[in-house]
Amino acid sequence: MAMSNKEKKAAQRARQKAMGMAKVEVVLSIKDREQLARNCEVRGGVRGKYSADEYLATLLRNDTKRLDEQLLNIGSCEGCTLELPEGCQGVCKGQNDCWHTHKARELML
Repeated sequence: MAMSNKEKKAAQRARQKAMGMAKVEVVLSIKDREQLARNCEVRGGVRGKYSADEYLATLLRNDTKRLDEQLLNIGSCEGCTLELPEGCQGVCKGQNDCWHTHKARELML
């Protein structure tokens, strides 16, 4: 006997819970939603449109790779000599040799 929609949804939730997946709510403006829809369509290519979940998860994975590469070469602050990106936590920000003064923006999106 085929599963009802309610049973299918319950099974899907159970699988997602077992994989440690969680729902995240995002509030977007009309313009942002339009851009998301367009990007899902175009980035999906010939295989078909990405779902918003797939698209955002892919962006997150790609940004994580990029951030990991940036962090590999970051080293320590010339001012406080502490490991970055934490360093002095910005306590010395404003001093010329403090990483937070000039270079912290390189890690921002």
